Amino acid sequence: MSKRARKQSRSLNRQEESGSRTIWIILFLVVVTILLYSNTIGHGFVFDDVTLITQNPQVLEFDIPGIFSMQGYRPVRTLTHAVEWMLSGGTPGLFHADNILLHVLNVLLLFFFLKRITRSRIAALAGSLVFMVHPVQTAAVAYISGRKDLLATAFLLLGFLLYLKAGDAGKSNWWKIAPAWACFVLALLSKEVAIVFPVMLLGIDMVAGVSMEKNSLPGQTFFSAMWTALRKRPIQYAVFSVLAALSLVWAVFINLASRAEGYWGGSLLTNLGTGFKLFSHYLKQVFVPYPLIADYTGNVFPVPESFLEPAVIFSLLLMVFFLSFALLVFRKSPLLSFGMLWFAAALSPVLHFIPFHEIAADHFMYLPMAGVSLGLAGAALLCRGLSDFWKKGFAVMLLLLAVTSGVMTVHRNRAWKDQKTLWETTHAQAPGSYRANANLGQMAFGEGRTADGIRFSEKAIELDPSQSVPHNNLGAAYYTMGQQASQSRNYRYAKDLLHKTTEHCRIALELAPERIFTAINYGSAYKELANIADAEGEPSLAATYRQEAEKFYLRALNSGDERQEMKTAWLNLGFLHIDAGNMGDAITYIEKFLDSYGEGPIRGEAYYWKGYAQYSQGLYRKAAESFEQAASFRADMRVFNSLVNCYEKLGDEEMKIRTFERALVLDPGSFNALYNLGLIYQKKGESVKGNNYFRRALAADPDNMLAGAIRQHLGEAGPPR
Repeated sequence: MSKRARKQSRSLNRQEESGSRTIWIILFLVVVTILLYSNTIGHGFVFDDVTLITQNPQVLEFDIPGIFSMQGYRPVRTLTHAVEWMLSGGTPGLFHADNILLHVLNVLLLFFFLKRITRSRIAALAGSLVFMVHPVQTAAVAYISGRKDLLATAFLLLGFLLYLKAGDAGKSNWWKIAPAWACFVLALLSKEVAIVFPVMLLGIDMVAGVSMEKNSLPGQTFFSAMWTALRKRPIQYAVFSVLAALSLVWAVFINLASRAEGYWGGSLLTNLGTGFKLFSHYLKQVFVPYPLIADYTGNVFPVPESFLEPAVIFSLLLMVFFLSFALLVFRKSPLLSFGMLWFAAALSPVLHFIPFHEIAADHFMYLPMAGVSLGLAGAALLCRGLSDFWKKGFAVMLLLLAVTSGVMTVHRNRAWKDQKTLWETTHAQAPGSYRANANLGQMAFGEGRTADGIRFSEKAIELDPSQSVPHNNLGAAYYTMGQQASQSRNYRYAKDLLHKTTEHCRIALELAPERIFTAINYGSAYKELANIADAEGEPSLAATYRQEAEKFYLRALNSGDERQEMKTAWLNLGFLHIDAGNMGDAITYIEKFLDSYGEGPIRGEAYYWKGYAQYSQGLYRKAAESFEQAASFRADMRVFNSLVNCYEKLGDEEMKIRTFERALVLDPGSFNALYNLGLIYQKKGESVKGNNYFRRALAADPDNMLAGAIRQHLGEAGPPR
């Protein structure tokens, strides 16, 4: 074999060996990523998943025009949810599996990006490993609605790889860069944070001339490298900058994505101080990711009241030091510098330079963590010049970091299991979280733990008085308690509770007029107060309360809200007029409810009260028809007794007998049905049947107040034949 052939053979062998190692690294990253997040597959929908997925008409109806309309909110993410809903029928397992696969994709894209930038598999592995296992990533991966961060990062990383593949942009045609432009647009439609894409590209161009053997740019400062990159391709950066500016205008002024009114802390200076504090918070999360918190609303992240607070000054100095170090280290380690600046740039959209409603979130760290990975890859390259001892020390440290982070990630995943687990965990970590208190209060009411519900809801109001939800929940809870107290004739306590209901409903409607279901609770509280006023002999006060109740019921019905639950206001209006003795109006409103509500067991209740109102008007035949309709939904003794009364008035003995016999099918031991059948057959002269029913009545309830009369009758009548 010639010398040249031997060289070619050795080169091919090295390439095969290199390819084989890369494949093993890829398999390792894929398998470990899936294992880390496999315990999320059985989790449910939590937090914003409810409004963004399970209650989103665009998702439920696969509304493509709506998803991609000018008002469509992060349409690429919404589209993925719509497809998943269509395929799974709303099963959350598919949504979670797709989040895991997207994280796997991002880990691999980051590995190939780092490998292309560093020309080192080891450095790329080190960087992508940290991105893969860091526990702060759970907020994007274990949380279905964190999909926006996964998608935006995926499109950005893919765009960077396509850009690198296009080669030297100064010599490339525009169509070679076009795929990167497409990725930029898709990233923007996934989440607005992708606006930093042009800045990232600039960084890539700046480090393109790095000597990987020395990991340095001899003779190049940060600003000279930046100027060189900008001069080479000004048109490209102009195009990307225009796209970024247009997306900013769309997000802030047209789509109004997460925009907030006013500044954090009340002034421009305190708003800037908030941004500096947030930077130090997120930087701390890189090195000490504890505690991880699902919600920062309320009193979790203290907003500065003054720019001169020590925490703000410290954070400002830390940011200045961080950025200065990143610029100064550029000549010696451009990749470490680029990674640090990537971290800062990726965080910049969420540091409230343009204020938005969410003060902080762990999932904001997903894209910035890719910058941490790049910096770590740069640090790994610096180890090349160190002794084997320090290289092994770096490897051991990285391994310990990966194992520790992996354990924390698996543990943190469990917090996102379901709503109760998430909010209990959040409350334990951050008792000042508004959402944790508000949601725990709502769940406590649903579980019948009224005292806990009141405590959590009152705390939520204390933490954020501008929110309507806890007021609405307290209004509903106090109404239920007031109604129960009224039924027990504890009128003084009932009135106190019902007045609390009206106060909380008033505040809730002032804060959020669109939450119109609150108006129904408002009206129901006044309806109950009217009944109490009647019971206490105050008819004029009762009439006033009923006017208020009717006003709020009609407000709900005239709101334009077409949800089925809203139609119950018609039924409540019917009850209101029954209580007032206005049976004609009651029938009209109940019929409106029956015409508009649709199917459901509550229709049986509506038919019963319609029959009650008709019976009160002497419309016995119509009342019987309504009670028969009620029995078709829910056959109970109350309905059968009402039917018997109708047939009594109509003089229809046969229907009375059939009705009592139907009642016995439902309750064979019904004393009332057995006794009345005995009376009917005695009247008909069929004493044997009558006496048999009397005996069955005695057997069913020997201590009934009518038992003595039955025994006396049976004694006079003698034993049955």
